[in-house]
Amino acid sequence: MPSTASSSTSVVTGPNTADSKDENHSHVNAGWRLEKQKELSTFMQSWQSQMNQKFDGTYDNKTPDLYGVKFPAALTSGKYNNHIKFDNMNVTPTWSPDGSGDAPIKVVAAAAGNVGAQGTFNRALYLFVIQNNQPKVYVSRTTNGDDLIFTETQNDAIKNGFEQVVNN
Repeated sequence: MPSTASSSTSVVTGPNTADSKDENHSHVNAGWRLEKQKELSTFMQSWQSQMNQKFDGTYDNKTPDLYGVKFPAALTSGKYNNHIKFDNMNVTPTWSPDGSGDAPIKVVAAAAGNVGAQGTFNRALYLFVIQNNQPKVYVSRTTNGDDLIFTETQNDAIKNGFEQVVNN
């Protein structure tokens, strides 16, 4: 069986969400596998067209860039370990485009592009995440010093679209 290696271990500051007694690893891919990248690409082409926006996504073998912070290198290099916040919680997510591994927070894809009116600070970065076996989409519009600050997106279309890709 081929093996896949994760570049980092996920750490969540707060209560431990992993069940260390769970010997059944059927949840490892949690509805995600490498083939889902194509489905996410198709969804994102439609979504960004409806939003009148253009995004570069890892699902299309592109390198999303948020003001010079490039993905997935920002995750795989370890440079941002302890400097990523999801909803004000420090996290160290694992880059896992095929969904493999037991990490509680796996980033399976990323997309960056311009949003809203043309201007200096009009970029957004979306991270498509399997968090504790649930699909979530986080967005960042900026960095704060050395930290990357993400909040769960309020855009129901992208949340529901990603959830549908994961669950189909």
